[in-house]
Amino acid sequence: MRKELEEVRKIFLADEVDEEERAENEETLSDWERTIVESEMFLDWRSHDVTKQIAQKAKDTYKEMAYLLASDRSLTDEKRRSLWAKQDAALWILSLTEKDAQSTLDQVKKQIEVALGKA
Repeated sequence: MRKELEEVRKIFLADEVDEEERAENEETLSDWERTIVESEMFLDWRSHDVTKQIAQKAKDTYKEMAYLLASDRSLTDEKRRSLWAKQDAALWILSLTEKDAQSTLDQVKKQIEVALGKA
């Protein structure tokens, strides 16, 4: 993808591009590059064994809390709130570990391909 980004950079920042369009193009290129770097870093982090273990623990915790909430009718309101809070925390962790960075990368790649096709 870096190759395509360099190709579109040459086109977007060519001498023929007027000053206003050049500024817009620089901003677009900067956004694409930042998104690519962040998504690649996220994919590396998400594929790490420790991250996978954390995600699995969060899934297990969520299911365990759901089971307790559904099966134990004697829970006090305080205990129920505590279990819901643990579920919320597990969902928050999963929201971090389950982000679809690959789709983000694919979307940026398509935008770059479209830009190259218009050039």
